[in-house]
Amino acid sequence: MGGYDPAPFGKERPLMSKLRSCLKKRDLLHNPQVSPEQLSQYGRDYLGEGRLVDALDFFEKARDLDGIRRIREESILEGDPFLLYQTSKFLKESPLPEVWRKVGEKALAEGRLQQALTAFKAVPDEEQMEKIQIMLRS
Repeated sequence: MGGYDPAPFGKERPLMSKLRSCLKKRDLLHNPQVSPEQLSQYGRDYLGEGRLVDALDFFEKARDLDGIRRIREESILEGDPFLLYQTSKFLKESPLPEVWRKVGEKALAEGRLQQALTAFKAVPDEEQMEKIQIMLRS
């Protein structure tokens, strides 16, 4: 039916067995019996699927600094100022202006104007901010 391949009744697909629903995710994050190592593994699983926000939740809960640094690196490559801010805050490391600029340029190149504006405000780069604000108004 339309390319949909449901899992056999009573069985989860392999991906879904690792990447839990949002309720299961919540339960895992707040269960004191889930070890930091298990939390980090969930973080790596989510990271492998490109689900950076979910991965960050698990890495933060596990206090997995290496995992958080990986998310930070991805946030720079993907031009995501919000993840850059979150990871930098947790790591207590302020991004350099050139890092913010790189994030802003990537977001701008991909047409994510609000994200680009956020990054250029952090630099601050008045010229780029004005350019983006004009684009947003048009």
